Amino acid sequence: MNSKEERVQCQKLWARNKYLVLSHSSKIYLEIRTYLKQEEVSLGKVSELIKQAVSLSEDKGQVTNSFHHVWGYFKKYATKEEKNHFF
Repeated sequence: MNSKEERVQCQKLWARNKYLVLSHSSKIYLEIRTYLKQEEVSLGKVSELIKQAVSLSEDKGQVTNSFHHVWGYFKKYATKEEKNHFF
């Protein structure tokens, strides 16, 4: 796999897992974000960091933070009842 394909695969893996990672560790979340800004990236490195995060216990505050991030995608479309239910 060339470096462009590897970058695309890393970005896809990250897109599928970023809020899961955030629910376990904001530190690893930020580490992955910073890593993906580098010129050369490795799918194995991103996978390993995701596994590290998931191996940690979820933290109630981190989970809540993740939910709020995801909520940002839907808040414009939610009804008042859905918004009240969420909060």
